[in-house]
Amino acid sequence: MRVFGVLFLLLFTFAGWTQHYNFITYGVKDGLAQSQIRDICQDPHGYLWMATVSGLSRFDGINFTNYSVEDGLADNNISNVYVGENDKIWGSSSTGLSAFDQQKFTSWIFPEPYRINEIIELKGSLIMASNTGLIALRNGDF
Repeated sequence: MRVFGVLFLLLFTFAGWTQHYNFITYGVKDGLAQSQIRDICQDPHGYLWMATVSGLSRFDGINFTNYSVEDGLADNNISNVYVGENDKIWGSSSTGLSAFDQQKFTSWIFPEPYRINEIIELKGSLIMASNTGLIALRNGDF
């Protein structure tokens, strides 16, 4: 009787380990601009935005749309992406800052190269934390 009890417990223990996790991986062959993703965020429309070394990639759950210097980015090597007020997408690089208003990009070139670590909006100004301190964009000026 003891042997049946042990076998019964072992059967239920192993049955609990049968859970499987499913992951879908995406890469360049699936349409991603580049495989090195530096930052990622989701906008209010549900799109995922990825900062890569080859530009910005937008993912709608099925397809990727890629944006580069040809589309108006300040640089292709994007380090940060941030969703701001009015659904504006901000992308930063060491060269400059780019904003996407769901229609087109507007870009600003930094007076000197910076490594941007974080982007936030505060009281109507865009604030960036860089390797040398804080940078604010107010009324189109740094």
